[in-house]
Amino acid sequence: MADLTGWALGVIVAGLVLGGAVVASRPFLARLAGRNIGRRKLRVGIVVAGLLVGTAIISSSLVVGDTLAFIFVEDVYARLDAIDEIVVNEFNGNFFSFPETYYAEIAGSLAAEGSPVDGVVIERAVDIGQADGRGYGGD
Repeated sequence: MADLTGWALGVIVAGLVLGGAVVASRPFLARLAGRNIGRRKLRVGIVVAGLLVGTAIISSSLVVGDTLAFIFVEDVYARLDAIDEIVVNEFNGNFFSFPETYYAEIAGSLAAEGSPVDGVVIERAVDIGQADGRGYGGD
């Protein structure tokens, strides 16, 4: 946020310096512009209103974009908790387990890339048959 504030302040200062340079280099143009503001009040009001509406449209579109990005990110966090990456081994719709050594390799490569690893959770998808008191009941 501090970077954006500094940038905006720099743009404002640059605009004031350029405006001052134009006024200093062409005083006749500055007097003419000042008089026209007093003479054409309706036109000045329309221009100012148009600038305000344009600024409001741009700023509101940025707010909506940030809000939508926040909503989607929060939705991911709500569904997956604080999980950053999920690694699966899938073939034809069937999930297969990784060997145990792969988990250490994945965590090591993520740490080498500078991605913080709080832990690795091992999940296994296994089909288990059920038995009801009369024998095999299916899966």
